[in-house]
Amino acid sequence: MTNYLVRGALPSLVPLIAELHGWTDGQIAWMMALFSGGYLSMQLPAGAAAQRFGARNILSLNMLGNALCLFLAPRLVMRGLDGHWPLGACFFMIGLCQGPLMPCKAALQAAWLPAPPSVERVWATRFTSLGGRLAHTIGVAVTPRISSELGWRYVCYIYGSLTAVFCVAWHLVVTDAPKAAK
Repeated sequence: MTNYLVRGALPSLVPLIAELHGWTDGQIAWMMALFSGGYLSMQLPAGAAAQRFGARNILSLNMLGNALCLFLAPRLVMRGLDGHWPLGACFFMIGLCQGPLMPCKAALQAAWLPAPPSVERVWATRFTSLGGRLAHTIGVAVTPRISSELGWRYVCYIYGSLTAVFCVAWHLVVTDAPKAAK
């Protein structure tokens, strides 16, 4: 869910930041493309990593990386690294961190919901997708409000904190497969 929360926040957040700093439409488009480039470049390596190191561990790193990048983004701007490049680099790194989401989700679903397909498998798969869609919608709706009330940096801090807390809870609770399957 935190991946989709952040993913839903970026398209709302970037124009708000761009308006404050006077960025062009081209710079805004470049920042959004950097996220996508990072995301796409991790799809295949993440699938192999999930098989080798476990989907749980890779997704824990995914969330930890997201949280660190969200905390880092405002700090870069506050250190005088103004312009779209430092934030673009953070968004690229967030994309890299989020790239493993789908391959790891598929690995977990294969372990927890083995074939043959059943009604339970269909419902469980839809339920896991629902959380992401709900978080994405919340990110799109809430990000402008937080940004207008507290500033764009607080969006990063709040979502980074939520991601870090969820990362710890995830890593403590989730296993790669049911105990009987290990």
